[in-house]
Amino acid sequence: MMDNVFVGQVIGASLVLCSLLWLVLAHPRIPKGAPPGTFGWPVLGETLDYLNLRYKSGAATFFNERRKKYGVDVFRTHVFFSPTVVIAGADAHKLLQNDGYRSLTFGHFSTMKDLFGEKSLILTEADQHKRMRKAVMGSMNWKVLKSHIPTLEELSIETLRSWEGKEVSASEEFAKFTFYSILGLLLSLKPSPHTEILRRDFLVLAKYGVSLPLKISGTNYSRALQARRRLLDGLKKVLDDRRKNGNPSEDVLDHLMQPREITGSDSHLSDEEIVDNIIFFIFAGYETTSTALARIMQLLADHPHELNLVKAEQKRILQELGKENFLTWEKVKSMHYTSMVINEALRLSNLGTEVILRTAKHDIAFHGYTIPRGWNIMIDKTATDNNPEIFKEPLKFKPARFEENLPPYVFTPFGGGVRICAGMDFANLEMLVFIHTLVNNYSWRLTQKNNDELEFTGVVQKPKNGIPIIVQRLSE
Repeated sequence: MMDNVFVGQVIGASLVLCSLLWLVLAHPRIPKGAPPGTFGWPVLGETLDYLNLRYKSGAATFFNERRKKYGVDVFRTHVFFSPTVVIAGADAHKLLQNDGYRSLTFGHFSTMKDLFGEKSLILTEADQHKRMRKAVMGSMNWKVLKSHIPTLEELSIETLRSWEGKEVSASEEFAKFTFYSILGLLLSLKPSPHTEILRRDFLVLAKYGVSLPLKISGTNYSRALQARRRLLDGLKKVLDDRRKNGNPSEDVLDHLMQPREITGSDSHLSDEEIVDNIIFFIFAGYETTSTALARIMQLLADHPHELNLVKAEQKRILQELGKENFLTWEKVKSMHYTSMVINEALRLSNLGTEVILRTAKHDIAFHGYTIPRGWNIMIDKTATDNNPEIFKEPLKFKPARFEENLPPYVFTPFGGGVRICAGMDFANLEMLVFIHTLVNNYSWRLTQKNNDELEFTGVVQKPKNGIPIIVQRLSE
């Protein structure tokens, strides 16, 4: 009997010891000089709280709560199994843009490699990143974008025609528009039953990609991985068809598939690299641009003065073109006020780069604290976009604020430095062409009052009501 009690005591003591050891080892060591904060639960850290708040009201809520709690702009946390320091402001963006490859690597959650593939531009470093970026930027040069303007205009006309006289969800409809415009630029594919299947898989990837990485059948993360596998199969088939049948028009895939003899070994991409990057390009531009366009329609409907200024600019451009001519590259570049409207919508909506993630290659001094080597760095872009010291009345829609020269490093809707968004010019082109077609041919109204309730789709926050609108063609 005594032996059994002794054995039980030993087992109990061992479990307590193991639990204490696990608690110690599960939390990283906190070096001297690290910012204030907490790592939360062992292993999981504050991941569940971060995801919960991000899905409800955005990552900014998570960050703002902790800034208020610790009384400083720099703090530490632990999310997605990584110790992380959160920073914000012009100095944070300056660090990002001026670093090159010296102090920072591209920080990423462990899920990104599963979802985008290890060969995607977003996950490569140093020389490999330079080689791949050269190929990608070359494939999206101004000649390719210029040749795509008539296709974008045609897609804009078809899209608006399908909306005429009925209530539609701007968020849902723009998601279709941007998907097909990106697919046209990358692969010269038009809407069809086949491309609609691809779009549905991208919806799954976007919605469930940012979730707990549980590779168990039936989980959201498992659904995202299955969607990626289907996308890989579909895109590999596109590459095979292109090699067999060629392509009469110029697109990004044509440039990416050029043989080594033409591109040179320093910018030639393998099939795996091409497919991984196509998935990432669509993922990066799909919901961000669509949400921006939906917000622009919402903001202009609520601000008739600014809408009239856009109409005046676009009417002038239309008169200069003549009714029979498609838009030209030069006329798109002359849409100065419309571009300010786009910038203001991007600032207010915090799209795409709400959070920028990097990893410290060595200890970094920032605002009196030390960011330890190997820790992730989250740059909270929202805190800069909503800073009243930079943007007066930051929550108001004021496109004219962009007439003035802003201080450096305060407005970075497409990131910056060596990792500035490769699709930045196309995203702007896409929005400008659609707005030109819209205001010259249609009027619209919102069918529901605006509300502040948002939903997080895995990539962006968007109004939960989908921004329902009714579009009417203007009389001749």
